[in-house]
Amino acid sequence: ECAIYDKRSGKRIIYRASDDYKYRMLWRKDGAPYFVCEPQTSAIDCFHLESSAEEKGLISIPAKESIKLITEFSVK
Repeated sequence: ECAIYDKRSGKRIIYRASDDYKYRMLWRKDGAPYFVCEPQTSAIDCFHLESSAEEKGLISIPAKESIKLITEFSVK
């Protein structure tokens, strides 16, 4: 779980995600009044990293199977 605070309004955005989301990318276009939070199961460009599949965050999903990942935002 993480939180982003807006000092002007006193509000905070709480972000929760499944444990399989080991990485997050926050992206904001220059001058934009918003940002994008993109949960990721693996590191960016992970196939070129010299580490184990587990450290990279790679998940193998066998054919005809699925996994369920959840993200949740709330404002308080």
